[in-house]
Order: sequence, then C-alpha cells, then structure tokens
Amino acid sequence: MAGQQQPNRFVDQLEAGAVPRESLRALAGELYRLVDSDRRSFALLGSRFPAVPAGDLFQTMAQGESQALLLADFASAVGMSERDLRDHEPSPLAQAYPAFLTQTALRGSRSEVALALLANAGARLGDHVLGDPGMTSALDRTRRLLRQARYVNLATTNTLGRPWVATLEYAWFAEPLRLVFGSATVSRHSRDIAANPTVSGSLFIAPTGPDLDIDATDGAQFTGTCTEIPPDSLDDYYAPFYEAVFPDPSQRAAFQLDRRLLAAPEPHRLYLVTVNQWWLIDTSAWERDRIDRRSEVPLGALIR
Repeated sequence: MAGQQQPNRFVDQLEAGAVPRESLRALAGELYRLVDSDRRSFALLGSRFPAVPAGDLFQTMAQGESQALLLADFASAVGMSERDLRDHEPSPLAQAYPAFLTQTALRGSRSEVALALLANAGARLGDHVLGDPGMTSALDRTRRLLRQARYVNLATTNTLGRPWVATLEYAWFAEPLRLVFGSATVSRHSRDIAANPTVSGSLFIAPTGPDLDIDATDGAQFTGTCTEIPPDSLDDYYAPFYEAVFPDPSQRAAFQLDRRLLAAPEPHRLYLVTVNQWWLIDTSAWERDRIDRRSEVPLGALIR
C-alpha cells in the first residue's frame, strides 16, 4: 500500500492558498457527515471486538472522531452555520468509504476490518471535492464547460421506452442550473419530451491537435426535467438564448425566430431543461488505471 500512495494534491493546493471557498464549504459539509458515520462505525467495532488491544484501539478511534466533529470553527471560517452543515447534500463519491466502513463494521471479519482500515490510508476526500487537478473548483469547471461546449447531447425516451439522442445548441442559465434550446415540435426529441419530460445529457470539450491532453479535457453529465417554455415566460429566455446561439448580430438577425412563432399553433418552441443532478468527469486516476470515473457535484456547489 505504501508504494501506491500518491501526493495529496488537495493538501498541496490548500497550503498554497489555491482552494476556492466553495470547495472548502463542500469539504466541511462532507466531513460533517463522514466523521459522524466513522465515529459510530468505530464504536460498533469496539463492541464487536472488545478484547485488548483491538477494543482499546477502536475506542480511541471513536473518541478521535468525536473530536473531529468539532467543525464549528472551520465551518464558521468558510461562512457555514450548523444548519448549513446539516442541510449539505452529501456527494455519493465522497461518502463511499464511510458507507463501506459501516457495512464492514456491521458484518466484516477481522481480516476484512483490517483491510478496510488499511485502504483508508490512501483515501483523499479533497480529490472528490476538487475534481481534476487542472481546475480549481466544480463551479469553475462547470462554467468553463457550459461556455465552451456549445452543443449538448440530450437523451430522451418515448412512451415505449425507446431511447433517442439529439445534439443541440443551447444557452445556459445559473442558480438554478438550466439549459435552453430551440426545436420544432415535430422533431423526435420534442415528441419524446411531450410524452416523458425526464431527460439526461452530456457536454464535452477537448483540445484540438494530435496529442492527448488529459488536463485540458473535461466533460459533464446530467439528468433533468424538460418542458416547453410557455408564452408568458418567454421574456426570461428569448433574448439571452438567441444572443448565446448567434453572438454575431448579423447572423442573429437572419436566423432569430419572431416570438410569435414560438407558441401554438406555430411549429417551433423554446425548451427549458432544469438540471436535477450534475456529474463531472474525474480524470485524476485515469493515467494510472484507465478507468473513467464520474463525480457527482451537489447543485449547491454550483452557486457562487
């Protein structure tokens, strides 16, 4: 295990003062759930294996986690209250090890418990919060993706469960995260959306040229709900959508549809995707094991 350890880039960036405030807030929220879970797991292990020296070790570890629960000063320094910590939506990836430890504490053998504790020696929660080393935060990565990708691959299904994917130009809106695109009502994805508004999608950017640059490659996946934008809500999206899709004024003048053509009985609509879940690709270990990973980002982390 010692030979497999890698430098902890989260700590390096923290010492350099390069970790954004929103990442530290996410870290505090994840630690609030993590240390409470680990404290109960160690207490359970102490009751299952009370003999010396294991019982004393697990009791000491549980007490150590109790001290770690004193997050008030750290949380306050990053602008979080006790309620903010309780309300933080945990990331499944960041909480994967505590969940594994709980299962092992409940049912694991002595050797399985030892391996579970040894595996944690190389765990790095900061990696799950920060994501890719070339990006400073989930918020910055998401904004870069939304600004540069230009096209979204939107997946839909019809009433028979048959899938479809459409590649669409979009405009994006923040807080909450939304995507807007335009389509004809007779297109297959529009007909799917009318029958089933649940959608998923992906965005991807990659550098041009023959060489593979992992640090410059990025992508996101999402699930959401898609609906037609009704006439009384067009004011919120009409101008920003066309300005994003056609930034050149002469092109916009040539291709922009009149508002009256975006409501019944006309055949065109603007559609609104409200994002429910958001994942970013995690390439931090790809060069080592060639496994593509995705890290779910709480939507609250995408609000500045």
